[in-house]
Formats: sequence, C-alpha cells, structure tokens
Amino acid sequence: MENSKMENKLLTFAEQRDLNRFAETFGEEELDLTTTEFPKKRSRIAAGSDDEGTFDVSATSSVLNLQNSSQLTTDGGDEESSGFRDEAHTSSKTSTEQQQRNGAVHSPKTDQTMDDEGEEELPNKSSKMTSFSLKRIPKCSGSLPPLKSTSQHTVLFDQPESRKETDKWDDNHVKLPCSPHNKISKNGNRSFWETLHYTLTFSPISSAKDLEERVMTYRGQSTMQLRGLHDYFRTCTKQYVQEFFTSTLPKIVELALLLPSLITTPIPLLRCGMNHKITMTHQQAASLMSNAFLCTYPRHLKDFNFINFTNLLCSSAKSEGRRQKLKTFLHYFDRIAKDGVSDGNLTFERRSLKPDEVPAWSENTKTFQNMMLVDHKGKIEQEGYGMLQVDFANKYIGGGALGNGLVQEEIRFAICPELVVSMLLCEKMNDNEAIIMTGAEQFSDYDGYAHTYMWSGSFHDLTEQDEWRRITTQIVAIDALPFHTPLAVRDQFKMHNVRRELKKAYCGFHHGGESATNLPAIATGNWGCGAFGGDPILKAVIQLMAASSLDRQLGYFTWKDLHLRNKLERLYQMMQSPLINVGTMWRLLVEYSSVDASEEDFYSFLLDSLTTLNYDD
Repeated sequence: MENSKMENKLLTFAEQRDLNRFAETFGEEELDLTTTEFPKKRSRIAAGSDDEGTFDVSATSSVLNLQNSSQLTTDGGDEESSGFRDEAHTSSKTSTEQQQRNGAVHSPKTDQTMDDEGEEELPNKSSKMTSFSLKRIPKCSGSLPPLKSTSQHTVLFDQPESRKETDKWDDNHVKLPCSPHNKISKNGNRSFWETLHYTLTFSPISSAKDLEERVMTYRGQSTMQLRGLHDYFRTCTKQYVQEFFTSTLPKIVELALLLPSLITTPIPLLRCGMNHKITMTHQQAASLMSNAFLCTYPRHLKDFNFINFTNLLCSSAKSEGRRQKLKTFLHYFDRIAKDGVSDGNLTFERRSLKPDEVPAWSENTKTFQNMMLVDHKGKIEQEGYGMLQVDFANKYIGGGALGNGLVQEEIRFAICPELVVSMLLCEKMNDNEAIIMTGAEQFSDYDGYAHTYMWSGSFHDLTEQDEWRRITTQIVAIDALPFHTPLAVRDQFKMHNVRRELKKAYCGFHHGGESATNLPAIATGNWGCGAFGGDPILKAVIQLMAASSLDRQLGYFTWKDLHLRNKLERLYQMMQSPLINVGTMWRLLVEYSSVDASEEDFYSFLLDSLTTLNYDD
C-alpha cells in the first residue's frame, strides 16, 4: 500500500502491518495519521470484515506471513525465515537509496540489517522450505459449551435464584468491602460501607488532598499521604487534573459504589489445589478495580497479593517509570469514564495438575517437527495475537504491578488493567499450578522496559469475541524459579530444578481436556530470565519440550535479541530431526547436569551433542 502521508519515515513491520489492516478494513480515506503519530495511535485490527464476515489473512500481502518457516538455516536465517514478518516487507526489500530518502538508519553493509548490538541478520540460504503456520484463535477453536455455573465454574452473572447468597465472610471467598460483616470501628458496630458511601458522596472531591482525607476517613487511618498521586499530578496539565476530578474520579466512585448491585453472589477464592473458573462481566471487573483504586478492600489474606492501590498511590512517583505506570493505570479509568465500560465477559481460571498427569520425560517420544518459530522484533501481545500468551509471572500473581515492579508481568497488567482482578482472586501458585486469564482488554500501548518504560498512547482493542463474549486474548501465568546469585545460576541445571520448570510449563500449556487440534500456538519468550537469572537457552528448550509433549506449537519472541534468535534457530533446526525427541533432550539435560559449566556452556554442549546424535544415526 502506498500513502503520501507515509513517505517521511520507513515503518516498522508491526506498524506497517497494522496500518495496512486499518486501511483495508476501514478504507484509506479514514487513515489520517502521519507516520510520526501512527505508532502512538495505532490499534490492533485482529479481525477485519469482508463479504463473508471474516478477514482472509492468507489472501493479502498486508498481514503476517507465517509460511515458509519450518526449515531454518544453520546460520539462523534472516527475517523472512522467522515467520513473523509482514509479507509486503519480506517479499521485496526496500532499496538502500529509497530507505535513505525515507530517512531510515542503515548499517554500511547494505545487504544485511543489524540489530541494536550490531549483530548481522544472516541471509536465508534455503531455496526450498516446508510451509507451516502457527495456529491462532478463533480460527482453530472448537465450539464452547453453554456458559453457565457448575461445580467448577462460577459465573457471577448467572446464578440460579435457589443458589444465590449475598455474602460469605470467610477465608474461601473474597471479602468484599460492601459486606455487612465489614465493620470500621473497634467495637464493630459501624458499617464500613455506609461510612464509605457517605464519605465519598457528601460533596464532590475537588483535589488530591481532598481525596487523601476521605480515604483516611473510611480506612480509619490518621496519616495517609497519596504522594504518588501528588507527584504525578505535578507533571500534568491543569486541564487534565481538572478533568480527572470532574469526570474520571466521579466515574470511579460511581462504579465502586455499584458493587453490591453488580456482585450479588459470593466470589470464591481460587485457592491452591483447585481447578476452577470464575467468569464475570467487564462491568463487574470495573467495579472491583474501582474499589481497588479507592483502597476499600479489607486487609489482604496471607499468601495473596495486595489488591489495593495503596502502594502505587502513596509511594513517591518521582521516578519517570513509576509515573508512567501510574499514568497507564489512570488511562484505563479515563477511558471508561469517557467511553463507558465495554460489553462482554472475562474468565479467570486456576489449573492444578495431579502428579500422574505429568509425563515421564525420559520415555517421551514426541518430536519437534513444525513446532517452533522464533522472532526477535515482535511483542508477545502483538505479533502473538490469537495465541496463548505467556505471562512471566511471580508466584503471587501480578507481582509488583501495584508496587515497584515494571517488567514483563507488571507491564502487561498495566496495559490490560482488568488482569489486576486476578490479584484479588488467586492464592500464590504451587509448582504444579498455572493461572489462565481470558478476555482482558488492552487499553494502552507502550515503549521501553523497566526503567525505560513509557506510556505511548491509547490502544483500542478490536479483537473479536468468542461465544462467551470474551475477547479472544488468552494469557497464562507461570512462575519460574529465581536464580539470583552467580552460584544459584548454575543450580538451574540440577535435575530437580529442571523437572520443576518442565512441570510448571507443562501445566501452563496443558489442554485442560480440550483437543490439541483446537488449541492455539503458545506465544512466549525468555521466561524466568533477566532478574531471575534464568538461562535463555535452557528456558527455551524446557518450554519447547513441554509444548511438544502436548502437540502445541511455540512462537518464541527473544525481545530484540538477534543473537539469541540465531542461536535458537540453529538449535531448533537440529532438533527437528526425526531422530531427536523429548526423551532425547531429557537425557542431554541429565548429562549436562554433571558437566563442569566452566568447561562448556549449555548452548555449545547442546550443539555438539545434537550434531553427534544426528551424524552418528
């Protein structure tokens, strides 16, 4: 597609893909964005519309080309071989002269592109390649059963009259702030909810100081300073601050006070060992979120994360990253105040595997053909659309989302704030457990990571819904073991730790009784690496073993690390031999666990071992 407005800058693949989809879905006359503004305003067009009501992604050059990607070169391949790129770009490279006219930055080596650290993207040397595509929902999905409450599924808006109970104040249910059991005075004779209602509504809240005093009143605290909110508002325009107190905050208060009319049945806690789902409406989630912002929940239970926004609002927000995270969460409330809450539902599920459900790895004969594509430029939440997207989680779901954290999990919770509801529902995870969240809407886009994180604009999530009226975005939270110290880093190769990580990944990727035919690929990356000290090659092998055992494909995102992408593609090419299976990789892991790491690193060991196995056989 050519557009005169786009001539001043060379677009990234993801931007061009979304731009093309927007133009083809709504018409180019609707596209009035300069290239500079487009990355901040673009939305994912996950499902367009044609005459038959579906967007034929295989019939156009403007969508992700997931073909011709299974036969990877020993050198790692170029961006065509990664299988995640826009066909319009991968089929014909823009000439150096044209790129220079468009203001693109180049390596002096015109035949190759360079990543941020200077490593070359190696040219594709295969002339013949086998085709396969990564499966995505809803295209691969089967039919869902009728949506109704069962012994293993609580639907908060579909409770039979005979089973309705208004409140349960115990350790197996969410202790809602509107419960009649929730008292504020030491003598226990004053209703917290009545006090809250009066305190928030007797007059309009006009400033951060005013809000601070009212929160102290219903929480019964003599000192509570919303330093984070004060710090953030100092960086905002007077107009924004005024709009927050005249529009956004009144909507937050309104949604919070609707809680007893929206939640008319007890919400079970998703405790350890349970296999249970909870489905709620976006409106119910917004009410629970609004109460979290206003810090109305009673003291949290042991082994649950904190749900109130106390830390985020009260701790100093003088660092840019912390301000940007607060801005991202506030944008959610700004949006629902302006546009209203979306129709539809979302589901939170806890999955626990029994010991006999985990395979015997040494005897596993599953192979790896057509199982993995690797990409170093995309994001799990964007190029991984329609796949099961992995949340590199803390065992306390959400981690530091409402605190100081600002890495993969915390960023995902900030841009999809309804995920925070899981922090209210879910006890910390055991080694055999995962948490699956389906239907959370994305409200913000972002750039950067950790201390470089920046909110980069509003995101309008147009992903289509499934039969349960949930956005077809599915996220699985799995927590990796931490290996913080240099000595502990070596411990990750001990077989009891490898076995634990395999079990965790297997649980997260498990089909839950559904046919593998109807399951999407898994979008993942460097799970448990970074601050947790995980070895990226080891974690990739573990996840590939778990996925292949379940006949599920893997889309692996190395997050701007071309060097790692090249390594993984080289390894994967060798693993695709029919002579190599999950049991083979297990035996290699056992062998490496006794190797002196100072003599041979894990990648070199695997490369040598796989070469020998393939050559000898």
